[in-house]
Amino acid sequence: MQMLSGALPSPKIARLPRPIRVLHGSAFRCVLGANVGDPMTPARSLVTGDQYRVLDATRHRNLHLIQASSGRLRVAKADHAPTESVAVHLDSVLQFMSLSGQAVEALLLAEPTIATDGAPFILPLGRFRARDTYQLIAISPGLAQSRFDALSHMCLDPSTRVSLASGALVPVGELIPGDALLTRDGGPRRLHAIARSTQPAQGPFAPVHVAAGFLNNAAELVVSAAQELLICRAEANRGFDPLTRRCCAADLINGSEIRAREGGYVTLCRLLFDAPQVIFAEGIPVCAQAALQSAAAETPPTAPAAKAGSLFEAIKGQPIAQHTPVDACS
Repeated sequence: MQMLSGALPSPKIARLPRPIRVLHGSAFRCVLGANVGDPMTPARSLVTGDQYRVLDATRHRNLHLIQASSGRLRVAKADHAPTESVAVHLDSVLQFMSLSGQAVEALLLAEPTIATDGAPFILPLGRFRARDTYQLIAISPGLAQSRFDALSHMCLDPSTRVSLASGALVPVGELIPGDALLTRDGGPRRLHAIARSTQPAQGPFAPVHVAAGFLNNAAELVVSAAQELLICRAEANRGFDPLTRRCCAADLINGSEIRAREGGYVTLCRLLFDAPQVIFAEGIPVCAQAALQSAAAETPPTAPAAKAGSLFEAIKGQPIAQHTPVDACS
């Protein structure tokens, strides 16, 4: 058993519990610099110091991503795209600075065989504002994997109280590996490890706050956007689909009782067990991940083999959703 800090460990299969919303590279345009007039390209063609502007905030897609222990990343499903299981890779993390001094990052997703002048997908890790100008200040291929991993982490705020096997409520920040927690299906289970991570509270890393009592939680619940909660029948009258049982916190945001709070930095804790568990945080059931998840357990249902052609070719000519992507632009 161990206490971890910094970057969180990756399971054998890293699968985001919810689709990610990405922008097509053509939504960004270089307005000043070496690549002036060009859309966003893979990192090998980018030049620091160039200035980019978000010209079209509607060119977005929802992607379901799966990553195997080999490091290979595939798109299991994409909105409006007829093809499935297309290989992509994590190109790099781009760091921008707006002319007003706002720092923001984005993760580039590209196909291994994509042409140099092709446009990758862009996952904003902060808030880009349409028509604002952003200067590219750093290109960091080495950060891409850790940023992607963090998107799938189910984490709790250190002040959030969880139920021990004894019935006592203890803040997550006071737990140590080996503590026995109460689980819904397995009774007492010992904590394998605790991983802490500090991220800018922007975009997909902004913590989600659930008001006390809204989901029958004893106090305000603060979790990561990817944290899965079990919504019971008693909460059906809160406006949620009564058939929905397991939901990501980000999918429950209603702008009032459940909302994301951006600004500054946030430190969250990820509780890891020997196997996936359902524990109790502020009295309501939430999911906890395994330190090492088996590939067999995390492999998605049988999907058709990858078809010829690329994801980028597959979406050509498909209708574009006409609403602004959440956490991407405003």
